[in-house]
Amino acid sequence: MEKNNVKAIVEAGAMSSITVIAGLISAFIPFFFPLIPVPTTLLGIRRGLKWSAMSMIVAGVIISMLTDPIRGAKVVTFCLIGLALGGAFKKDYTPGKVLLCGSLAAIIGLGAYTMLTALLLGINPFAIDAEALEKSLLLVMSFYRDHGMAEQQLTKLHTIGLEMIYFMKLLLPTFFIASAVLITAVNYAAARLVLKRLGHEINGFPPFKFWNLPKFVLYVFIGGT
Repeated sequence: MEKNNVKAIVEAGAMSSITVIAGLISAFIPFFFPLIPVPTTLLGIRRGLKWSAMSMIVAGVIISMLTDPIRGAKVVTFCLIGLALGGAFKKDYTPGKVLLCGSLAAIIGLGAYTMLTALLLGINPFAIDAEALEKSLLLVMSFYRDHGMAEQQLTKLHTIGLEMIYFMKLLLPTFFIASAVLITAVNYAAARLVLKRLGHEINGFPPFKFWNLPKFVLYVFIGGT
């Protein structure tokens, strides 16, 4: 038992180090950030949720000390995805259930990070784009007004622009959920590839031609129409 604990501590330390390095690299290469949860996933499969959670917390603390608490919180947020994937893999869930667990963890984690950012920095990510678009629309209208466009056409342009901004506001939650699912899918594929190299057999998704939607989706679609 003691020998196993020593191995677990060593592996947890190694995975924490990899996570810290990945977090620091992501400061310069943002596209690297979605892969941060992979070490947590691997550790969760090999040593369980306890060690992967400890590794995640240690990595978050170190990142906070080396950079700032916001980035440390972001690393922990992404590692929550790895925590969920590791637990789901270890319980031998189907690929769909694994993706669902990871996506829910991503939505919860990203939501918590968004609220933390808004609380500490006073920034609302869901409002920034809308405000910027409204300012851009006013600049465009001013440009066309200076170049002789009729007020009637400007009014139509303004109405269309406001409608587009309104629909973008409505779609923001959808984009948020879609990004969570996409990040989880990337981590699923990366973790499965690494685990296969390490000798772990992880089931992948069936070919696309065999995919089908649950029956209740048909009733929802009919009800919506």
